[in-house]
Amino acid sequence: MEYINTTEVQLQEGYIRVGAGATLGSVYEALDPYNLSAVIGRYKKVGLGLAVGAGFSYFSNSEGLTIDNVVNYEVVLANGTIVNANASSHNDLFWALKGGNNNFGVVTHFDLATVATDGRVLGGIVYYPESSLDELADVIYDYHVNQAVNDIHTHTLPQYGYNGTTNETINFTPVVYNADILELPDILQPWNNTPHYKSTVHNRNYTSLAAELNDGFPDGKL
Repeated sequence: MEYINTTEVQLQEGYIRVGAGATLGSVYEALDPYNLSAVIGRYKKVGLGLAVGAGFSYFSNSEGLTIDNVVNYEVVLANGTIVNANASSHNDLFWALKGGNNNFGVVTHFDLATVATDGRVLGGIVYYPESSLDELADVIYDYHVNQAVNDIHTHTLPQYGYNGTTNETINFTPVVYNADILELPDILQPWNNTPHYKSTVHNRNYTSLAAELNDGFPDGKL
């Protein structure tokens, strides 16, 4: 699939046509210049398997999952036939592919609905020491019951790492606000107020954010 990797922005129609071998970073790169994005994953080098699986995104609080935002699948069926599966053509296959993974054919292209953005986003990773993890647990709970519900532009992805040499556990959480602002709004301030030893949160484009989130992981670990 790596050779089927084109991205074609369809501005008038409101979607981007993406080859199944494209990485998420290439989608962000194609859309950033137009102040657009797509409801896709958050890591630059990851592929599009999430578009037939589920797919959490920076925009999930407002737009749902990746599979909710696929408007067409180009699919090679078992008999070699190429079809387009969407709401009006092969709609049973369209339904099945939204979570059915690769069990119903080989998807060669995805048409993904685009999302209007400010062109910039406030985001990065906040790193917490083991001594902050109990306090941070309350912040994570507040995110799910308050922040994500009452401000759909928020996004976080709590992650933990363990160092077997030092017997220490840390937390490194991407914290994102989907707007062109310079500092976190009040609703996300608990992430700042919890003691941490590093933060890379700053104003940038989505391509930059996806690249940083990917940099901490070796290939094949996401």
